[in-house]
Amino acid sequence: MSTVGIERFRGYALPGGTFTVEPDKHALFLEAVDAEPSPLGHAHPMFSFIAAHNGMGLTFPKFMELLEAPLDAGALFGQEDLTIMRPLRIGETVAVRGSIVEARSTKGAKAGSFDLVTCGLELIDDSGAVICTSRETYVIPRRAA
Repeated sequence: MSTVGIERFRGYALPGGTFTVEPDKHALFLEAVDAEPSPLGHAHPMFSFIAAHNGMGLTFPKFMELLEAPLDAGALFGQEDLTIMRPLRIGETVAVRGSIVEARSTKGAKAGSFDLVTCGLELIDDSGAVICTSRETYVIPRRAA
C-alpha cells in the first residue's frame, strides 16, 4: 500500500467469516442481562453487534497486530452504529463481510496523538440479504516517537 501512516489501511478487506447464534450461549446471555426470551424466536438485538464483531475474521489481538499497535496501547471502543434490518433468529448462522472504511490519525489537547479506525461490517443471511450493518470505531492511542 502506498499511503503512509494509518490511512494506508483504508479499504482493507477484513477476512470475514460466519457467526451462529448458539441457543445455549444465547440463553446464558439472556440470563446475564436479565432479559426475557423472544416469543418469536428472535435473538436479543445485542447479538447483531456480537455477530458482526466476532465474525469479522480477526481477533482483537490480531486486529491490533494488523494496525501495528501494541495490544497494551490502551485502545478503546469509541463508537458503534448498528442498523438492524431484521432480527437474527436463535440457531441462525450468518456470513460476515467488511472492511476498514476509515483510518486517520489525529491529536487531542489532553489525549495526545491517537488513531481512529472504523470497520464497516455486514451480516448476510442464507438468502444473500444484508440483515444488519455495523460501523465500529476504535480509538488507538499512539506514543510520541
